[in-house]
Amino acid sequence: MEQINKETAESFIKNYFKLYSARDLSISEFITEDFIGLDGITQIIYNKEKWIEAIHNDFQQVKNPFKISLIDLDTREDNNGIIIGTVISFWDIPYFKDIPEIDKMRTVFVLKPHEGSFKIMHLSNSISLVTINKKEVYPLSLINLLRSFK
Repeated sequence: MEQINKETAESFIKNYFKLYSARDLSISEFITEDFIGLDGITQIIYNKEKWIEAIHNDFQQVKNPFKISLIDLDTREDNNGIIIGTVISFWDIPYFKDIPEIDKMRTVFVLKPHEGSFKIMHLSNSISLVTINKKEVYPLSLINLLRSFK
């Protein structure tokens, strides 16, 4: 990947999270017409219209800005200039402060070059569940611990 594309893509992704955490609806302008995405919580596959509706609903549920810290970010470019970006982030939402199982998010972006920047063709989120045993793929130890309190 050319260094300039990598830097531009990473800057775009960082800006997306900055605006998202600020609850700034201008992120809706970042979405392509042929967008397809997954929110990481529901079992819905979104098009552009439904994604923007979900953003509005999200911003109504959590009205106040919060901090999103990027833990890791990497990008790759294919032969057509499409950027695939992956991000691990920490979401410091006060409402969830006592629920550490859902404070980390994994996000995959597919970015299409657009007027010196990018637009989002695909965005997929998944919540990282806390694992007690770092070798576990599924948080079985955590589930067993939580079940023991019932």
